[in-house]
Amino acid sequence: MKYRVSKNIGFQVRDIEKAKSFYENILGVNQLEQGFENEIGFSTAYNNIFLIKGNENLGPIMEIFVEDLEEAKTHLLENRV
Repeated sequence: MKYRVSKNIGFQVRDIEKAKSFYENILGVNQLEQGFENEIGFSTAYNNIFLIKGNENLGPIMEIFVEDLEEAKTHLLENRV
């Protein structure tokens, strides 16, 4: 099974405006064009960070590309991932 990890990482945040201010003003990263209503993206030298408004604690969200979703799901479950 082949996996390809993208350079996009997402984080769910409760207060998107406060998080946006932190990334722009404290970390100094540039905001990408806004794509979705409840999401803001930032570009760094190595990856893109997306802040997604929500109340759950999902942890980091990685974007992984696969050729066959069902095959990937089976492979991951067989390997207890």
